[in-house]
Amino acid sequence: MFTRESLTGTITGTPMGWFDEGTRRHRRHKIYVGILVIWALSVLWARFKPQPAGLSVLSNPYPVPASSVQLHLDVTGFTKEGAELRQREIFAAILKMIAEAKRFIVMDFFLLNEYRGNAAGVERDVTSELTEALISKRKIQPEVSIVVITDPINTVYGGAESLELTRLKQAGVTVITTNLTKLRDSNPWYGGPWRMTARWLGNSAGGKLLPNPFQSGNRVSVRSWLALLNFKANHRKVIMADRDGSVASLVTSSNPHSASSANSNLAVEFVDGPWRELMASEQAVAAFSGSPFSIDISGITTPTTTATSTVTVQIATEGRIAQAMEQELAQAGSGDMVNALIFYVADRRIISALTDAALRGASVNVILDPNKDAFGRTKNGLPNRATASELMLRSSRLYLRWYDTHGEQAHSKMLLIRKADGSAVLITGSANWTKRNLRDLNLETDVIVSGSQTADPLLRASELFDRLWMNRDGVYTAEYAKYANDSFWLVLQERVMERLGFCSW
Repeated sequence: MFTRESLTGTITGTPMGWFDEGTRRHRRHKIYVGILVIWALSVLWARFKPQPAGLSVLSNPYPVPASSVQLHLDVTGFTKEGAELRQREIFAAILKMIAEAKRFIVMDFFLLNEYRGNAAGVERDVTSELTEALISKRKIQPEVSIVVITDPINTVYGGAESLELTRLKQAGVTVITTNLTKLRDSNPWYGGPWRMTARWLGNSAGGKLLPNPFQSGNRVSVRSWLALLNFKANHRKVIMADRDGSVASLVTSSNPHSASSANSNLAVEFVDGPWRELMASEQAVAAFSGSPFSIDISGITTPTTTATSTVTVQIATEGRIAQAMEQELAQAGSGDMVNALIFYVADRRIISALTDAALRGASVNVILDPNKDAFGRTKNGLPNRATASELMLRSSRLYLRWYDTHGEQAHSKMLLIRKADGSAVLITGSANWTKRNLRDLNLETDVIVSGSQTADPLLRASELFDRLWMNRDGVYTAEYAKYANDSFWLVLQERVMERLGFCSW
């Protein structure tokens, strides 16, 4: 016999209980879908959000006397008898610019720290030397404005104190740490969610939970590692200073970083030319980092060039570097010689541009770092060994050699095109040839020098490449077979990592 209690129990216990469980599952599904949608939107925003103003710049070409443009070389190699060869010019040029400045010094360097990884020692303690030079400049000539822009990697993203940067601030130097959150994310699958979560935790020095990724024996906070995994950077390497009523600028691949002092690098120093555009690009970084600065440039003018021997100089930053490279490579053909000396290459469009130039009849010669050495650590050869195997397969007119490193890195980034008509163009600076460096993600600065192949800076670039390629006066490069790796899995790994951004290059 049914009673009110049994009916209520049946209704509430079975059908209604089943309905409640179904409702709960439905609500959970809605929450999961909502989280997935928010994550997807955060990824898209992180990758495609608007850039800060003043980035991705290509200046006009400025004609300047060839004598006012210098190519500085840091070259590492060995004599045929096995003795070390060390040619070092870049840091001396930087110290000279600092010493000669009377009104201002503006510099922007990615690495400015004493972290040395697992390296047993350094060739030269350039980090301390630069710090002392700037502090001394402030003491002796306090009227000189000094601005140092750098990347938060030097404080492990806020998880450690930088003694160098602290000392510079105490001496009255304006130190600006780039606000990387304003940039697009090169690792958006991670960066989007990070922005919504771990970013708001901030960071502070003194954490001890995880090892310092840049220095054996030190420890940092979990938050430092969470920030590091964004794999983004202000990767620029620039210094500007006034000189006798003009402005000297130096754009380089070299960092004033002691553990990097043995690396091979290039720098172009020029007087006047596109210095205003270069200054504006650095002021843009300072502005979006919350520390705008101004420099008194009254009385500094760009003179009209009357010299018979001239070259043109341009500045390119971020994505405009790739645009300039692709344009020059697209014009290369029969009778032209394309020479590339590069630390990292993985960008798909640049790889295609190189091989297309070879297919059109240009002679394409590439020197790559084998990507095996990094501050006392051994790397697996990515991305260059995977890229090299592809380049060799694509064209029989493309030739490749490895810079035969011995603990240091072939850190230069140079494209030199020698044309059949006797002209040449050189593109060099901070940018590696990867998506992160060339596609409006990292901050980068390159310089473009064009003119006759006999003009001093272009002639010196040609002589450098030929010296390395042919092992003149020493041993610098090795045949492709020495570091070749044609593994399908290595190539697949490189493709996936480059595409998704799960890599530091």
